[in-house]
Amino acid sequence: MFHSAFYVRTRIFTRLALRTQGYSRPQINAMLDAADDATIDQAVAESGTKPPGALTVGMAAIGDGHIIDAILEFLKSPEGQALISALIKILLAVIAA
Repeated sequence: MFHSAFYVRTRIFTRLALRTQGYSRPQINAMLDAADDATIDQAVAESGTKPPGALTVGMAAIGDGHIIDAILEFLKSPEGQALISALIKILLAVIAA
């Protein structure tokens, strides 16, 4: 659904958020093992966020740096933080099961 760099950056931001919340490295690794692209898509849907259209597959070239800038800007925004929170909620449910 989104550019592959979006999924990679979302996992990085999620790792940082989990670290900030005090989770250990093994706990974080276990959670992020479950954070595949479909899980991130699910978090986008559950959070009600709308990542910029430029982040969809085939909509932007990564070489010019604009896609990375757009991803970082989104993930730092309140909507991006809502996405990270939704993803963490999903991951916590997955490892608790």
